[in-house]
Parts: sequence; structure tokens; C-alpha cells
Amino acid sequence: SMNFFIFFRNNDIHLFLQRYFLKISNNARHYCLILLLFAGSILPVELFAANYYWVGGTGNWNDLTHWATTSGGSIKHTIVPSVLDNVIFDVNSFTATGQAVTVNQEAYCMDFKWDNVSHNPTFNGAGFNLNVSGNFIALGTPFTFNHVNGNLPIGGDFLIDGSNMSFTKNGGTMSITGKFDIKNVTTLFFTRNSSFSVGGNMTFTAATMT
Repeated sequence: SMNFFIFFRNNDIHLFLQRYFLKISNNARHYCLILLLFAGSILPVELFAANYYWVGGTGNWNDLTHWATTSGGSIKHTIVPSVLDNVIFDVNSFTATGQAVTVNQEAYCMDFKWDNVSHNPTFNGAGFNLNVSGNFIALGTPFTFNHVNGNLPIGGDFLIDGSNMSFTKNGGTMSITGKFDIKNVTTLFFTRNSSFSVGGNMTFTAATMT
């Protein structure tokens, strides 16, 4: 079986076939419709691009019990995040120290945002790509980001503001289409052993990177 998505959004038609994302036309109206082609059957599964809020502490990326429709909410999404959806980790995502999010399949999102998380959690990815179509954003409180042997393409900006985080990228590639902007951090531990490229400017404001 194979997953096949069609997105009609902002006068564009997009195709998303497992690992591939393709814009094919600009004749659609201002709405978003996602269709799932699974084993020859077409079923509607989401009517618009959405925000995905992580809840419930430790878990795997593909576990839908962790993807809520609102911050700390009990209503969950019915499919994993797509290239059009923002994923958000915030104050309601983690409840104790030592909790972690693990990427256990090819992962996609629009913005990848950590917003004042509690308990210094960890994000782990090993052997799978994390495809960020929009911005990588870390705000406020610290967390640990570990990504090994997978690619990390970021279609927008890489922004750290006030988060004294630990960032490790080993193996694979890391490419940032936009800018690399670090501000208001006492210490940012940034470690990489991979191909690294930035399309925009690299800016450090009131920041120390180790």
C-alpha cells in the first residue's frame, strides 16, 4: 500500500506521495482538501492544514495519541503531520524530566516549533529524515535535540531565541534555505558532524554558541 495526498491550497495544487512533494498547478481556489489514496481507495481524512500540539510526554512521532488539535487538548488528529502542518511542543507537552520524542519514521512538517517547554525534554531522531518545509524555531526554555544518520532539510529559517538548548546533528545533511539566527542565549551547545549549508545570513545577537 502507498499513501498519496492531494492538497488544494492558496491557489496551488500540491501532490505529496510518501517522500515526495510536488506543486502541479495554480488553478485551485482558496481552500485546502487532503485526500488519501490507500490500496486503491480514496478517502477524505483532513479538510485543512493544521497545528499539531504534542501532548503526553514520552512517545513516538507516529503515535497519534500524542498529537492534539490544541495545546494540552484531548482531541487528537487522525493522521500524522504533513508538509503543510505546524508541529508545536510547548508548556503542556511534557510532565516530568527524562521525557523524549522519538522519530521512528520519515517525518514531515511545516514549522517545527519548541515554545517554552517544561522539564528539559529530548527530541531523538536516528536513521530517519526530518523534513521541515518552514522554520525551525526554539523559544524560551531549554531542550535537547539529537538527530543522527538522517537528513534535516529546513525550507525556511533556523531561529533560536532565548533557549539554552543542546543541538546535535551527526551524519546525513543539514540544509537551511533561509537564515541562521541565534539570539538571547547564554550558552547554545551546537554540535554537528554532517554536511551543513545555510542559504541566508548567520546572525548572533546577545548569544554564545559553544
